[in-house]
Amino acid sequence: RVLDRVNNIYTRLSERVKSLTDADAKIADRISKLNAAGVSTTAVQALYATAQTALATAKVDIEATKSLAAEQASASSTSKDQLNSLVKKAEASIKTAGEAYKKTLDALKPLMKPATTATSTSN
Repeated sequence: RVLDRVNNIYTRLSERVKSLTDADAKIADRISKLNAAGVSTTAVQALYATAQTALATAKVDIEATKSLAAEQASASSTSKDQLNSLVKKAEASIKTAGEAYKKTLDALKPLMKPATTATSTSN
């Protein structure tokens, strides 16, 4: 029963990271397109690097949760406090990464508007 609960938590955390990973790919694509169009993205790239670091930290924290779950499955007792601590740490890391990606997107949006407007007026 405990193992099922832990696996559900791990699955939920992994889904949140996958969502951030998908956002990461979209942001990278947008930055690349802006750079190709000659738009300066230096400030956005700094925010993006911070977001990527936060995402990497979240992935490590989630893997730590998974590792403990595997250890606990083979052990006779479960360290509930340790597991809760790791889950909370992973959730906080995901939240930090999400906030960092939001800041990156907020900085990226104004840069996209001129490129979109220029494209739509030239058609």
